[in-house]
Amino acid sequence: MHTLSALIGIIFIVLVVLFSASNIESVTVSLWPFSLSLTAPLFIIILATAALSFIFGGAFVWLNNLAKNFTNYRKQKALAKAQTQAPTSPALTKKKDAS
Repeated sequence: MHTLSALIGIIFIVLVVLFSASNIESVTVSLWPFSLSLTAPLFIIILATAALSFIFGGAFVWLNNLAKNFTNYRKQKALAKAQTQAPTSPALTKKKDAS
């Protein structure tokens, strides 16, 4: 499995390098409601956009799972408390017969 991950990583890095080498032209990006413009090579703008999307997506998933994990933690604590307070059933305890 480690070899497969390394192979996929190497292929991804090669594709990023080829993409960067083929998109070196400078472009100007303007943000419409603001009077802000940025001139940079195309590959930097695209890779920066992809990186920001990855970070925001990861943060969204992390925050979504954080709420679920907190709820799960509360339920596990309540279950553990209920198990410690529950009386032991005579049917579950083993008694030796006096024969």
